[in-house]
Amino acid sequence: MVEDVGVSPEKGHAAVYFRADGKPSGYALYQVRQRELTVHEYIVLDDEAKKGLWTFFANHDSMVDRAYLTVPIDDTLPFEWANPRFKQEIEPYFMARIVDLKRFVEQYPFKETDRKTDLYIRVTDADASWNEAVWHIEVGPSGAARAQALSEAAASDKPVASCDIQTLTAMLIGYADAATMVKISRIGGAAEKTAEALMSVIPARTTYMTDFF
Repeated sequence: MVEDVGVSPEKGHAAVYFRADGKPSGYALYQVRQRELTVHEYIVLDDEAKKGLWTFFANHDSMVDRAYLTVPIDDTLPFEWANPRFKQEIEPYFMARIVDLKRFVEQYPFKETDRKTDLYIRVTDADASWNEAVWHIEVGPSGAARAQALSEAAASDKPVASCDIQTLTAMLIGYADAATMVKISRIGGAAEKTAEALMSVIPARTTYMTDFF
């Protein structure tokens, strides 16, 4: 069941999908203006909520000619329509960068594995000299990590890869995978071995921000 739960002064109406047990499992913030439906935020926890909200949107067909929806890049809607002839655009919205590599890595939720993983990465950062070093990132089986800056002597016999802070940021927030970064030469040195190790410990996730500002 979808219930319109009120009006937001900035984003129009709020619709929430409730399961049969009364628990919410999806919501949308939307507006209808000049026969256009604009969905500003759209979050669902399961297919039931997705179908329920799309049924709710479809019930506006008498007052809507066009619909605009912002979703993550991996949204499956194009594969769920028999003939998805609608315009799709990829629009980068926000930028990210790691300011303090050591603190970031040591708070980052790496994947749980059955072994310890050692990464050796020479990081360059033109704007934050404290990030520039050969870093030994030790990821434990629980996913907790430690980061230590090594001297050149200590790193001399290690399989050291190299990348800039932008590349490392893109991989850790899920925007790009390590294999792609190797393919386009954004990772050098012991690139392939390091990329394999990174992909084994970085969780697969989609970079997406719904809270526009």
